Amino acid sequence: MKRIVIDASVATKWHLDDEEFIDEAIAIKDAFLENKIELIAPFILPVEWANAINIAIKRQRFPEEEWKDALGEIEDMQISVINRHGLLFSAWATARRFDKSIYDGMYIALAEAENCDLITGDRRLFNSVRGHLSCVKWVGDFMI
Repeated sequence: MKRIVIDASVATKWHLDDEEFIDEAIAIKDAFLENKIELIAPFILPVEWANAINIAIKRQRFPEEEWKDALGEIEDMQISVINRHGLLFSAWATARRFDKSIYDGMYIALAEAENCDLITGDRRLFNSVRGHLSCVKWVGDFMI
């Protein structure tokens, strides 16, 4: 089964209807729920994703009364959350190399360590590494 790292930008698209490439992000979620792919993420995904929902509520992009359902869904999906030795060091090096956050570096480092693709909906991240890291893929290009 194909393993894919997703970042919070992809998971956020599952709940925010004003995002781009929602259909592609939902296709990733559906493929996972249908056991067609395995989703993995670094240990920061649930926290970063919950923070994105919180910010969306503050910006009135997501109804506050639905926060529990949204957080419950990400927990119920049981995406494999990985924290392996050395990942933080790799994330640091990647973040410094591409002038990105350590958070972004964590997703890339995991994809490289697990020898799989990272699918992102973060245009700045994708554009920063495009042509340098073949493991980083754009959510809009997702196909099973």
